[in-house]
Amino acid sequence: MSISVLIKQPLQQVQQQPLYLFDANTFWARWRGWKALPQNKGFAAAVWLRPCRAVHLWGVRQALDICFLDEDDQPVQFCPQTRAGAVRWCRKARSVLEAPLGYLSGPEQFALWAAALQRLRQTGGGVWLV
Repeated sequence: MSISVLIKQPLQQVQQQPLYLFDANTFWARWRGWKALPQNKGFAAAVWLRPCRAVHLWGVRQALDICFLDEDDQPVQFCPQTRAGAVRWCRKARSVLEAPLGYLSGPEQFALWAAALQRLRQTGGGVWLV
């Protein structure tokens, strides 16, 4: 008789690049989604979907970190390392952040995002997180 053991180890930390946060608050911005953002240009891109309570990763090639936010832009639920093809939802959420792996895996990383969300609400479009 043999026993198999699965040892889960955390992913190695991704080398953090400058990050551009895109505000997808219109129909067209949401429809284009990740396809509208430049990829592999020396920086990473993230999307803020609002209003939003559910996301799908159909057609997405890589896993993402997802964070559901309430009406005050405070985290309600973190979904780190969400695989391509997955569906996630949160009834209490009013918006969602989608970020590359390693940028938004838990509450300890949220302070930088909170400041960026405030700037985005004031300016619209997008902001840089460095």
